[in-house]
Amino acid sequence: MNRRANQPSNRATMSAQRMRKPSWKDPRFLGGVLLVLLSIVGVMALVAQMDKTTGVYAAKRDLAYGESVSAEDFKVIQVNLGEADEHYWHSEEELPQPLLATRPIKTDELVSKGFLADAAPAGEQSLVLMLPPEHTSGLRSGDEIEVWVAARSGPQEYEEPVKVVDRAVLADINAEQSALAASREAEVRIWVGAEDVPALLKAQSTQSQIYLLGRVAQE
Repeated sequence: MNRRANQPSNRATMSAQRMRKPSWKDPRFLGGVLLVLLSIVGVMALVAQMDKTTGVYAAKRDLAYGESVSAEDFKVIQVNLGEADEHYWHSEEELPQPLLATRPIKTDELVSKGFLADAAPAGEQSLVLMLPPEHTSGLRSGDEIEVWVAARSGPQEYEEPVKVVDRAVLADINAEQSALAASREAEVRIWVGAEDVPALLKAQSTQSQIYLLGRVAQE
């Protein structure tokens, strides 16, 4: 009889224990608090990392291949580049002088350290040619080109074009001058091997026809 009488009392005690509020000493309670704190710290660290920006140089204007540039040609933009950060010119770094653009750089484009060099492309010289716009059709700054020349044989007569330069690089085309000049000739600047300069100067002096064609990649 006593055993049966004690059963309801035992069930009431167990129920009361389950209903009791957890103590701050309860390991399960402490574990839950720790997980919440870790989650908060993780989110705060992630937000802080996303908000971290670095000042890097960007072009103020379009820069042509081989163009001489200085710090005045760039502005500072705050960006978050993550792991790629080390590959760009930082605003706290002093740009060496003189500098040349090793590829065309567009306005607002971030300046990678590989975009600038402190010397002219190896073995190349800058040369300006005056050409009709149709002789450079479809080309743009940075394109690798071939140079063809049709030698002048009479007042309005020219020989068949022959390739005189296998590889050059188109630096820029002054299209505004082309539109305003009476002859409608564009001022075209190219980078060409020093050994090819005499042939091109001769072609210009004899008023031969000079054509720039996109270079087909050699397999």
